[in-house]
Amino acid sequence: MITELYMENCALVDQLTYYPKKGLNIITGETGSGKSIILESIRLCMGGKYDSTFLRKGSKKGSAEITITDISPEILTELKKFGLFDEEEIANVENDIDIADEKNNSIKKREVDKEKSLDQAESDSSKTLIVNRTFFQDGKSTARVNGRGFLISELKKMMSLFIDMHAQNQNQSLYDKDTHIEVLDSFGKETIDEDIHKYKDSYNKLVSSNSELKRLRGNKNQRELEREIDLLRFQITEIDGANLSEEEYDELIFLRDRYRNSEKIFESLSKAFFELKDDEGNVEDRLGNAVSELDSASRYDSEVNDVKNEVEEVYYTLQESISKVRNIRDSLDFEPSELERIEERVDEINNLRRKYGDNIAEIFEYREKIAKRVEEIENLDKLTKELRDRIEKEKKIALEDGEKLREKRKEIAKNFEGRIIDELASLDIKNVQFMTKFEEKSMDEKGIDDVEFFISFNLGEDIKPLNKVASGGEMSRFMLALKSILSTNEGQSTLVFDEIDTGISGLAAQAVADKLEKLGSEKQIICVTHLPQIATVGRAHYKVYKESDSERTYTRIEELVGDERQVEVARLISGEVTEKGIQNAQEMLSR
Repeated sequence: MITELYMENCALVDQLTYYPKKGLNIITGETGSGKSIILESIRLCMGGKYDSTFLRKGSKKGSAEITITDISPEILTELKKFGLFDEEEIANVENDIDIADEKNNSIKKREVDKEKSLDQAESDSSKTLIVNRTFFQDGKSTARVNGRGFLISELKKMMSLFIDMHAQNQNQSLYDKDTHIEVLDSFGKETIDEDIHKYKDSYNKLVSSNSELKRLRGNKNQRELEREIDLLRFQITEIDGANLSEEEYDELIFLRDRYRNSEKIFESLSKAFFELKDDEGNVEDRLGNAVSELDSASRYDSEVNDVKNEVEEVYYTLQESISKVRNIRDSLDFEPSELERIEERVDEINNLRRKYGDNIAEIFEYREKIAKRVEEIENLDKLTKELRDRIEKEKKIALEDGEKLREKRKEIAKNFEGRIIDELASLDIKNVQFMTKFEEKSMDEKGIDDVEFFISFNLGEDIKPLNKVASGGEMSRFMLALKSILSTNEGQSTLVFDEIDTGISGLAAQAVADKLEKLGSEKQIICVTHLPQIATVGRAHYKVYKESDSERTYTRIEELVGDERQVEVARLISGEVTEKGIQNAQEMLSR
């Protein structure tokens, strides 16, 4: 569950910390007060897309950070796949061993409000996850979990284990029948996953074989294939005729540079020889004289003899070096015709590099590739027949797996239909009819059927596609019913609802409130609402409001208790706070 949300430089927020509790957390506030900023911060921590307009004006960077505790051993095992926590830590949680969360203390330096963190204190024995999203003016952002960097795609997968967020526009997704099959599969996840994976494996094999067949012929007729093979054979002959070796090119470049700089090399060697040997007072003569002088002195001092031996060794080494310099200089033979031959060979290889690869190794790889293609074309009829036979077998297997998947989905649909009807009844939709309709379609990655939800919300009305009959209020309750069912199957510990009460009032509003209250006994719920019926059933109630100084506007949040909560509920009832409204609020809160 989420025990803390910290925000910095987010829209109207400079700094804000929110401590949601277990059960149903209600968030209310005037339109434009900043409720959506809080939900957007949670969404960003879930791996949502960042828009730079969310950064507070004048700020270079901002951040949103949530702390998650009470992590189950099953989820800890899943987190291990992301490189978080080890076997010992997981075992400690499974055995209820109280481990001090030193890692958390080292990462998070902010002082925590003890009174507002009672829920976190209750779960000290669990591991803690701190998810941070930092974002910048240029539209870029980073994600860190317990101090480690993660890709946004990884963060999204990880956070789907913990949080399910219902956005205001999510109701619209149900109007698209293509999402219905995903909903059904999600409901039957535990029993259908194996069948889905099996079908996808067989379907992907079929797709791969069809792609291979298409590649094999390349949509070419016989004449075009003959032209292709002629070109490839020419290229093979050209590469083979060059007699390339991977070492040759580097050696040619070395020799070319040596030939091109032959005059400079000869001149440098001659100057060096002059300084070492021919010049008056050259190095060799001066070093020889030094050896003679040291030899004379060594007769009277044994220590000098050691130095004389060292210098003498240098003298003999120098003589060998002088001889090598002379021999290299005298052996230099730069034939213009040899340079021309080298230049031609380098040009020949460079021409092949331009055509077939950046280096000799890539040219050889290309040669191997086109040789295989020539063999394919030469054996095209045989390979085509083999592929088509394989495709027929794979198609048959995929269809069989698709039919098994259809039957499993139909079994799941019966249970799903009953659950939806029961949930809608508890939401004050009593005479609902609901069914999942299957229609055969061409095979694709999802199966061999189209799945669509059909419903009738009113007694005596024909059952029709969901997107044809549902009003805004009915769709809100349908979505809540769906979330109630799926939250159990998908296992997230926190559900976030952004105005799930759209389009409802009266008895329907009370039914939704009762449903949220029941959900709150099983999950942590964070719910933004405008309805007093819902606001009064929360375990905790928070108000989002704006305040201003002489320069800026700031969004704030505070927990409401006692009279404060009565005043806010009274405002929700009538839009303003009146004595009668306070009385109504007291009555609603006392139920």
